[in-house]
Amino acid sequence: MPSTGNVAQFFKTVWQTITTGSDQVYDPFSDEGAKALGLAYKLPKDGFEEVKGEDYLPFVLFLVVLIAWGLLVVPTSMDRSDGAKSVLFDSQVPALPMAPVPDSIRLQSPEAPILKSRMLRKADDELLLPVSKGPPKATPTKKKNSGFLNKS
Repeated sequence: MPSTGNVAQFFKTVWQTITTGSDQVYDPFSDEGAKALGLAYKLPKDGFEEVKGEDYLPFVLFLVVLIAWGLLVVPTSMDRSDGAKSVLFDSQVPALPMAPVPDSIRLQSPEAPILKSRMLRKADDELLLPVSKGPPKATPTKKKNSGFLNKS
């Protein structure tokens, strides 16, 4: 059974290999360390200059444009698979023609029983779903007995 120190060293080496690409520690501030890490030049010892707010501006603007594009442009250009148009504003919604409701149905009370169901239709009076005739009826067949149960 390995000791706790060996297991800790193993995971430290694995983590270092994953994050740096090598199991050895290289100094990026020296010529040899920079070359071993694949850098063209060694890193400056005094560090880099401070990052200012203006440096973030292109990235923030890019994210704002992406979010605006995804919220405003993409939904208005998409159409649903059932033929409906996606619109962003209520003023762009087309007026749908309403089929008139017959007086015989309108005059019935809401508690009246449903005697006949009506098929849903599109605005151009075409059935939304095809009318099915029902499942085919299976004809009963006589089963043959097999084995010693066959009594003739």
